[in-house]
Amino acid sequence: MTSINAMTLLFALALLLPGCRGSSRLFISGDAEAAGAEIYVDGTRVGVMTDRVYVGSTSDNPAVVKREEELRRRLGVARGDHFSTAEIQLKAGRHQLLLISPTGKRLQLDIDAGREVYVDINFREGIIRETT
Repeated sequence: MTSINAMTLLFALALLLPGCRGSSRLFISGDAEAAGAEIYVDGTRVGVMTDRVYVGSTSDNPAVVKREEELRRRLGVARGDHFSTAEIQLKAGRHQLLLISPTGKRLQLDIDAGREVYVDINFREGIIRETT
């Protein structure tokens, strides 16, 4: 390969690689007051929190059961209680997350999206935090 072709190839790779970082999934869980909250990532509206009713785990997968039990404990819900969730696809990297409740309350968090990001919100107490 000539040096000009090698330089062209290196330049093309330098332009393409930053866009190849992949994507990430953002999972947001919140209290009942969060149902209907608008979700913004980097200033763009990307979704709305959906109302759910906690029914307990219906999975036989131990990893799913464990994750649902952790969610139940963090949100303080029992069977029949309402809570809210959302799942958003984003590009990997740093993002600004903003949630606005139906009553106008705002919660904001800077996140570094890798493969998966989990965020818990509580509008009543004004809490937004990344969880593991």
